[in-house]
Amino acid sequence: MAKPHLHLVPRLELPRVRGASRPYRIWDSEAKIAVWWRYYVAEVRAHNAALILARWEPVGRTLEVIDIRTGACFAIYKRGLNGIEITSLKEST
Repeated sequence: MAKPHLHLVPRLELPRVRGASRPYRIWDSEAKIAVWWRYYVAEVRAHNAALILARWEPVGRTLEVIDIRTGACFAIYKRGLNGIEITSLKEST
């Protein structure tokens, strides 16, 4: 398996932080690794970044947009052969 070109930070489990200044993160669900330097203030920016990252990932890679304050997953982006499949998309409360 080829190494991903992203800088990745391994985590044993998803941390929950109450007062995070950048609560929206991009998470690699298959490798169970947080994507380093991909922390966002706005949910929309996190979704845009996940789409851009998924475009350049190998086929089969899955990225999630998460909120570390609540542990909620807002969207799952999976890189397919002909495009990006959005598996689930939830609105924030």
